[in-house]
Amino acid sequence: MKTIFQLIAVLCTLFSTAQPELDFDMDVNFGRVGGYADVTYTITNISSNTINNLSINHTDAVNPILTLNPSTLAPGATVIATGKIAISGDRYNGNIPFLGSTQATANGIMNGTAISELSDGIDFQGNRVDDGASDYQISTPERIGVVYIDDDSDGAYTQGTDTTISNATINISDQNGNIFSVMTNETGWWNADIPDSMVNTAGDFLGTVDQSSFPSSFTNYFLIDGLSPFQLVFPLAAQFEFAHGYTDQPASIEDVKEISAYPIPMTGNTLFLNNYETGAVKLYFLDGKEIWKGEVTDGRIEFDVLKNGFYILRVITQDKIASIKLLKK
Repeated sequence: MKTIFQLIAVLCTLFSTAQPELDFDMDVNFGRVGGYADVTYTITNISSNTINNLSINHTDAVNPILTLNPSTLAPGATVIATGKIAISGDRYNGNIPFLGSTQATANGIMNGTAISELSDGIDFQGNRVDDGASDYQISTPERIGVVYIDDDSDGAYTQGTDTTISNATINISDQNGNIFSVMTNETGWWNADIPDSMVNTAGDFLGTVDQSSFPSSFTNYFLIDGLSPFQLVFPLAAQFEFAHGYTDQPASIEDVKEISAYPIPMTGNTLFLNNYETGAVKLYFLDGKEIWKGEVTDGRIEFDVLKNGFYILRVITQDKIASIKLLKK
């Protein structure tokens, strides 16, 4: 009989400790590449005891550890807080993910004991899921870009390797001298939508990366990937992606001058380079959009078929950088 009572006591204890002390709902709004997804946290004390030192641990959020205000909840009380998730343009399996998923944990102290509760999310069908992830949609604006440090010295943005720069400013001006600015988010990505006040001037816009907005250790770095200023066109249905990469090892003026190309204008699809026998090259439209990359072999470049027009050829090595304007007729 004593054993039975002991078993009942253990079961009662397990049942009582298994009851949740908090109800934690997390709702995430849709996000845009280069911007943010808004998050709403709602926490209710559903126990019969006061809970102190309430905080939220959300590793995907801009503020991954959020101390709540108030941080003490009486039984039945609710606290609501907000946060945001920075949206990157990095690719996964060749595509920007159009669906995101995230989860957080609420932590506190009750009767001297630490407690925690996983967030209850909303799935893609709109259903509340106990202790489940919060799902949200991701969209891609027409104009997005990344600002980065070329850590691997390959002259191009390498996801997961190169350091991105957050809070970098890009100043965008129209042909009438009006200016608006955008900033990279915490992932180093930005997006640009024309302001309503400038919609009638849509057409030719010029973007300039403001290097003075970089961390002090990067303000004297040199641009090796992309153009600045660069051209943006509004509005268009097509998407444009811009990359601006920087390095602390620039080419000398002498190095830049000694690299040249011929014939210019081009009439075919073959270009020859002086003083540059082998290495990587990239071809851009004048608006800064990369359209082709390849290799120089024995001072010779064989392009795919190029349409008539102006282009920028960027030549990059570890000790030489040159931008050459090309004309194809």
